Amino acid sequence: ADAEGRPFNPGNYAWYGDSEDGSVTGNSKEKYHKVGLKKPNPWGLCDMHGNVWEWFRTVLMPYPYRDDDGRNDPAASGRRVVRGGSWYDRPQRCRSAFRLAYETYQPVFNVGFRVVLEEE
Repeated sequence: ADAEGRPFNPGNYAWYGDSEDGSVTGNSKEKYHKVGLKKPNPWGLCDMHGNVWEWFRTVLMPYPYRDDDGRNDPAASGRRVVRGGSWYDRPQRCRSAFRLAYETYQPVFNVGFRVVLEEE
């Protein structure tokens, strides 16, 4: 359920493609969308799921997560994590816990990054 107790509808919060089995029709029309058109999550953040995968500096390593294992070292080699799904992906991938990884030199058409500015 959402914050108001209604059944959760991922289309209120994310842009995504069709499900693999065809049971869910995507809402993205196979393209990315302007930021802020979906509802914010409980922390007030928009577009944390779907639209474009978010690129992280983190190297893909198995869990459990340890901050001192080198995965967050910018000089570390290895594929970098993306999270959150995209307009092209199945709705099941549109969540922060689902991750993929790509080589840093690999061009990917549905991956981006989030710019965060501190308000003055």
